[in-house]
Amino acid sequence: MRAIYKNLLDKSVAAALSSIEIYNKPDFKYREEVFVILLINAWELLLKAKILKNTKKPSSIYVYDGRFIKKNRVGTPFTIDIVGALRKLDLNEILEENLDRLVDIRDTAIHFYNTDSTSYLVYSLGAASLRNFNKLVKEWFDLDLSKTYNFHILPLGFAYNFKTFTTLAIDNEPSVIKNIVLDISERQKSNQVEKGGFYLVCEIKAEIVSAKRIAELNSPRIIVDKDAKDAAIAIIERKNVTDLYPYTWTDLRDKLKKEVPKFKQNDLNKIIKKNNLKGNEKYSAFNFRSQRQEREYKRTKRGGSAIPVLYNNDCFELIKAQINKHD
Repeated sequence: MRAIYKNLLDKSVAAALSSIEIYNKPDFKYREEVFVILLINAWELLLKAKILKNTKKPSSIYVYDGRFIKKNRVGTPFTIDIVGALRKLDLNEILEENLDRLVDIRDTAIHFYNTDSTSYLVYSLGAASLRNFNKLVKEWFDLDLSKTYNFHILPLGFAYNFKTFTTLAIDNEPSVIKNIVLDISERQKSNQVEKGGFYLVCEIKAEIVSAKRIAELNSPRIIVDKDAKDAAIAIIERKNVTDLYPYTWTDLRDKLKKEVPKFKQNDLNKIIKKNNLKGNEKYSAFNFRSQRQEREYKRTKRGGSAIPVLYNNDCFELIKAQINKHD
């Protein structure tokens, strides 16, 4: 018989995918409200699946009245909600706050106004929540959703004003929305929106790149200056290889030592070699000292061992996951 928690996991992933599908529809009049409701439902099912996997007891997710299980009028046991599930699990504080904020929004969904701040708030919290969701599904159930599904919400119409929380006009917003925006703005100022690989919010950034140069690491991009008085002012800057790939081999080693207690230095070299991470643009890039060196390497594919290699956070997460998997 298939474990109950696996059925809950399947339903959780289905709910998350449904939320993304709804959000990405070109025209959907109740987009943010339905997205948040489905996303919270996905999280509640995921947390219950984890509790059942840990305890192996269906009773661990029931609601009790004294010593007795509470039941509805047709005799079905009541189960805990997302708040009750969170109390049973020791989760990252940033992750919990992200969910608390989304629950606040879900609970006031009937009062939503179609304004820039509410739409932007739902996007920013929702995008972060989906990243957190994917991370925990991988850690708890060894299921990498990013390899199976397009697990992203995309503002393809670019219908939003590209503003930070600190520049949004919120005086006329519902109090719950206003309070969330103000609190997150303060966290942004003190750089407290990410911890342990989990996120409170994710910002929207727009990039406009020449099609013929889209694969080039140093192609220019147009972004919004978040410090400008007018949040619509755009500036042009050039992407450096170090922006996209911030870690040296030594940085990776030190970061793994800090976050993975059982890490051994030789594991790093083995995983890089086994997965062909060196030179794979998805995870790393050569830091050429000159254009001549770059042209020569592309022509001959020689001298790679003498050229410094930089790595990105996806590379770090992949290595970390493989080390933990073989614990």
